[in-house]
This record gives sequence, C-alpha cells and structure tokens, in this order.
Amino acid sequence: AQDRQWLKDLFTAMAPLKKKWVCHPILNDDEILKLAADAGAWYVYQAVFNTSDVIRDRIRRLKDHGIGIEGTIILGTDDQSEDDIKRLVDFLLEVELDLAEFTIMTPFMHSPIRRKFEEEGRILSNDWSLYTADKVVFQPKQMTPAKLQELYHYAWDTFYADGGYQL
Repeated sequence: AQDRQWLKDLFTAMAPLKKKWVCHPILNDDEILKLAADAGAWYVYQAVFNTSDVIRDRIRRLKDHGIGIEGTIILGTDDQSEDDIKRLVDFLLEVELDLAEFTIMTPFMHSPIRRKFEEEGRILSNDWSLYTADKVVFQPKQMTPAKLQELYHYAWDTFYADGGYQL
C-alpha cells in the first residue's frame, strides 16, 4: 500500500490495538514511518539488491523509527560478480541490518526469468526437488555455478558469524 492517506488512516486506527506486526515495505516517508511505528510495526521485509545510498537511507530511516529490517537478498543476478556479492554482504553488516535471508535466484516454472534462461540455454537442471532457492540450477552470467553456491554459503556464514540477530 503506497497510498499515503490510506496508510495514515490505517496506522492511526491500528495504534490503539497495541499489537506488534510485520509487513513488506512501508512508504518511505517520515510521517508514515512514525505512524507505523506507533501502530506497532515491529519489522519490515525489505529487498536489498545493491549497496546504493537509497537502500542505506531506507534502512537508516526505518531504524530511526525503531523498526527492524529483515533483508531479502537474491544472489546470482546477471549484474552480480563475486566481488559484488562480497561487497553486498559487507554493506549489510555496515548498515547493521537486523536479519538477512539470502536466496539464490531460482528460475521457477512459468516465470519470465525461466523463459529467458531457457532461451539462453542456461538451465542446468529440471529436477524440481532442487528448486529450493538454496541451490544453483542455472548458469550464472559472471561466475561458475559452484562459485555462486560457495558465495551463498559465504553470505550466510559471514552475516551470521557473530550469532545473528541479538534481541
């Protein structure tokens, strides 16, 4: 929901309920973020796909309002190199992301990325038991499948090296 007035009305109505809740991104607006926090927003699922100032600012603003962030990070996009993925993990630690969920880009059936990879001959397996978002089933553009699989484990191990989220 990105309708500013609708969000104001919703969060104002929710505040007296004193419930804690989570959601996908909230409009990046200080008034809306304050109302969301006052209404019990505990944390937000936020896609983190690069190390831009836009993402850095979004995370800071959520934190400034006391809202935690669970980053959803897709690894293996065509524009990512090994160095890009390592920089992304460093960035997540630097901005003190609360939680991270790393997934390997997965070309699920009937998706546009599946059609693209089929056309490019990049599908490596049609064993659907491997389509779990933690296994490489396609040929990445800038690295070997084994390297992407290694980087997936690197991301989890590095981000949670100190034990992960601390309450």
